[in-house]
Amino acid sequence: GYLILILPVTAVEVLNRSPWRARLFPGLSLLVMAAALLLTFSRGAWLGLSLVSLALFVSLVPRAWLWRGLALGGVVLVLLYAGMRALPGPGDMVAQRVVSLQHPEQEDSVHFRQVCLQTALKMFREHPYVGFGAGEYRRNIRRFFDEGYYAWEAINKHIHNLYMQILVETGALGLTGFLLWLGYWVGVPGLKFRTLPPGYARSLLGAVIAGVLAFLIHNNFDVLTVFARGTHAAVLMGLGLALARTAGNHEPVK
Repeated sequence: GYLILILPVTAVEVLNRSPWRARLFPGLSLLVMAAALLLTFSRGAWLGLSLVSLALFVSLVPRAWLWRGLALGGVVLVLLYAGMRALPGPGDMVAQRVVSLQHPEQEDSVHFRQVCLQTALKMFREHPYVGFGAGEYRRNIRRFFDEGYYAWEAINKHIHNLYMQILVETGALGLTGFLLWLGYWVGVPGLKFRTLPPGYARSLLGAVIAGVLAFLIHNNFDVLTVFARGTHAAVLMGLGLALARTAGNHEPVK
C-alpha cells in the first residue's frame, strides 16, 4: 500500500536527475522498493502498479521509442520471472502466487475474497440506500457471516474491498458520492496532464496520478486506508491537485 504510492514518483526522479551521479541514490531506493514490493507477494499491488506503469510509460515515452521500450520491458519481465522461478525460497513463492491464479478455486485468498464479496452483497440488500452507518460494520458482520469460516478474524476487520466497505457502511448514496469525488480528482490532474508539454512537470504529475490509481486498483482486493495509508494517499492526491493548478506556470525545481 505504501510502496505503490511512491514508486512511480521515485522512478520519475531517477529519470529526470542530472548528472548521472545524482541518480545513484534515488536509483538505489527504486531498486530496493521494487524488490520489497515483489516480496510482499501482493498480487493486487503487482496488478495495480503494472497497469498504471504501462499507461504512464506509453504516455511519456516518445512514439519513436515506444515499441522498443515495450519490447525491452517485456524481455525484462520474462527474464525476471524466469530468474525468480530458478531461485529457491522467495523466488518459488512469488512464482507460485502468479501460477495459482490459473486455479482460483484452489487458492485460499481468492476464495476468501469471493466469500467477502458475497457477504457484502447480503449486507447491501438489507440497507441499500444509506447502509448500516459509518463504523457499524463490525457490529453487524456476525449476522451475515459464518463464524466457522477459517478466515473469521480477517473478515471481522473489514470486507477486503474498499468500495464494498463503503457500500456496506454508507449505502448506494455514500458510494456514489465517493466515486464522484474520485472522478473529480482523476479528471482535474488528468486534463492538465494532457495539455502539459513534455518535461519534468508533466512526468511528475503523471507519476502522482499513476501512484494514486495503483492505490485505487489495489483497493479492489483489500482496504488500504488502514494504518495511516489513507493519509499517505490523501497527501499524494493533494500534491496532484496542487501540481495540476501550478504546472505549466513554471517548471518545478528538480
